Amino acid sequence: MDYQTEIAKLEAKIKQLTRQRDALRAEAVETGVAQWVITSRTYTPNLAWWQEQHPKTWERYMTKGTAKNFTWL
Repeated sequence: MDYQTEIAKLEAKIKQLTRQRDALRAEAVETGVAQWVITSRTYTPNLAWWQEQHPKTWERYMTKGTAKNFTWL
């Protein structure tokens, strides 16, 4: 079995399916049956350790970010 050839075939298929998914998502948003929702996320360096070692100061090391999520209406 030629692993490189098989993996290349799968990667090409994944790229094709990703394009199809993105096109269908765009169509769903255009027709009004779905939407993109921006959500907030909190990123911390090993939150469990900070909360255990420094429970009052871990929030200083938090960073906030956003993520774009596809949801159905």
